[in-house]
Amino acid sequence: MIRLSDIQDKVTRYAPGADLDLIERAYILSAQCHDGQKRRSGEPYLIHPLAVADILADLKLDVDCIAVGLLHDVIEDTLITYEEVKAQFGVDIANMVDGLSKISKIMFKSREEAQAESFRKMVFAMARDIRVVLVKLADRAHNMRTLHYMPERKQLRIARETLEIYAPIAHRLGIQTIKIELEDLSFKYLHPDVYRDIEDNLAATRAEREAYMERVRILLADAMRSAQLEVEVFGRVKNIYSIYRKMVRNSVEFEQIHDLTGFRMLVETVGQCYQALGQVHAMFKPLDSRFKDFIAVPKSNGYQSLHTTVFGPDNEQIEIQIRTREMHAVAETGIAAHWRYKEGRLHLDRKEIEDVAKLRQLVESAQEVEDPSEFMQSIRSDLTSEEVYVFTPAGAVLAFPEGATPLDFAFAIHTEVGLHCTGAKVDGRIVPFDYCLKSGETVHIITHPSARPSVAWLKLVVTSRAKTKIRAFLRQEERVRGRELGRGILEREFKKHGLNLNKLIKDDAFKQPLQSLHIRNMDELYLNVALGKITIEKVLLEFVPKEKLQTERAKASLVDKLKERLKFKRQAASSSPVRIKGEGDILVSFAKCCNPLHGDPIIGTITLGHGISIHLADCPNALNMEPSRRIEVAWDEQTRHYRNVKIRVICVDRAGMLVHMSKAIAHDGVNITTAECKSIGDKKAINNFEITVADRETLDKVIASLERVKGVISVERVFA
Repeated sequence: MIRLSDIQDKVTRYAPGADLDLIERAYILSAQCHDGQKRRSGEPYLIHPLAVADILADLKLDVDCIAVGLLHDVIEDTLITYEEVKAQFGVDIANMVDGLSKISKIMFKSREEAQAESFRKMVFAMARDIRVVLVKLADRAHNMRTLHYMPERKQLRIARETLEIYAPIAHRLGIQTIKIELEDLSFKYLHPDVYRDIEDNLAATRAEREAYMERVRILLADAMRSAQLEVEVFGRVKNIYSIYRKMVRNSVEFEQIHDLTGFRMLVETVGQCYQALGQVHAMFKPLDSRFKDFIAVPKSNGYQSLHTTVFGPDNEQIEIQIRTREMHAVAETGIAAHWRYKEGRLHLDRKEIEDVAKLRQLVESAQEVEDPSEFMQSIRSDLTSEEVYVFTPAGAVLAFPEGATPLDFAFAIHTEVGLHCTGAKVDGRIVPFDYCLKSGETVHIITHPSARPSVAWLKLVVTSRAKTKIRAFLRQEERVRGRELGRGILEREFKKHGLNLNKLIKDDAFKQPLQSLHIRNMDELYLNVALGKITIEKVLLEFVPKEKLQTERAKASLVDKLKERLKFKRQAASSSPVRIKGEGDILVSFAKCCNPLHGDPIIGTITLGHGISIHLADCPNALNMEPSRRIEVAWDEQTRHYRNVKIRVICVDRAGMLVHMSKAIAHDGVNITTAECKSIGDKKAINNFEITVADRETLDKVIASLERVKGVISVERVFA
């Protein structure tokens, strides 16, 4: 068990004279608050905050940060308040602890919404003090180390969240040690069989690999010594998750990965980095397409290094990274390497924090995206993509997720540039809007005042900033069109009853009706009429006696009208698999774009004349709609409807694979409706199956069974 003295000793080694009393006071309060509490393992809860503080000490962070590590759960899980923490430890520590506390006093519609709002709260706290997210990463690292005590359902949820959000944040901050640990632990729970296979393969080849690494290390060290370069050389093996990603990306099996080993060379100066690179290329033939200079163009998280891949002894491909020792510290611990002690505390200039962290897009998304599902989707999209680095015409370097287009670039420059973009030039040549930017290119945006975004643009951008700005513009345009439509409807209907809408507005005759209808202004009334949220009759009744109205229709919301018009006859043999606000008799259809299964998080969208369309909760098509047209829906746990789902399997191209895959699918009692298999070269084949399943749980079992088939490289669910 970690002891307080162990943490204090670590801090003393890298920060002599640090305020150890602060750490001790935080420990005492944490011990008092968590007294009697147990973790899932049955151990005292205090073990967890101690472990978090220890991880922060390994990152050589300041005493305030370590104190927060000890206190990070006290506001959320005990009776102590923000004001009490503030009184004992000051406003900075209290704000960080509060920023790490989940929002628990508000009733949310779903766990996903609660997760989104708690994460949004942390992002805002992180914007004020970047140390908040460092404590959160340490907290998540220890929780992942002890995840085996959790139920399987929670293991999968937490592992997926860690892989999609927290490991990428560690990457953005450049904290390689935590990033690798979070990736491997998440992968271990999400794909245990694949993880075990790779782990076994690494163990089987360890002796041979270690001998090869030592052989190459000696060759490199001797060559550098001959060139009078003082260089530290050491070998390493890729982590399990990065090996898996390479297998999937290149559609190969473990045996076909030829660069499992890599080497790092540490020197003193930037000039020596390039000298060492010259010596390496003189020794071994380089692979031209695999050279990257991250010293001249650093990554957005501050990472700097020279990367080259060469053909080493026995013609094996080996990757070599060359960097200074200072660059290496940044590569391993990222932003933590930039903290400097001053008067017993760590300090970092706010501008330096921005330059190192590069997490401003998270703050922008938190500010601009209201819908919880859309917010989390944008966060995942921004965090999980690799980066490309492109230049503005003035020579500034901008980082974008892989797959970014000129439109992403335009919105990154300025919202108005994006909204009025008509074309783009890359390295002087005109390119289409769907062109994927590549590192090293220079981009120039062409604009025109009359240019406007279209819905199609949403499929051409990948950054949350661009998507948010385009959606905001389209929604505003939809509201304008809705107001025009609603006004036109009212004018026609009022005219039928001998009323002049314009005159009534001019005479301020709508003041009382708007109050009784709980509408703020006429524009809101027009929009509600256009969307069907307020009936024409309800408005007319404010001016025309009921008996004079020619027709009577439902005086309820659009959803109630749809229910009345589209109600099914109850039949013992048939019922809806989805409940709308507790009802199951409204006509529902499943969106073809995302084809949700029972067990998937879902959302409904109102469609005139076609009832409610059911989408995945993070479906872009649903998220692009006006929020007022979305409706809360839930699966009926008593009903299962079988649905056809498409999956894609990439495997080695050899005899008998189709038989083995078919058996794996049939093993779970699932029927294959169609199968399409074809060779794609390089001894690989692609197989598209359409299978019939009742729910997401069954689909997950099928995918897991297929992943266990020897020769299967990747399995994924395919959407239309």
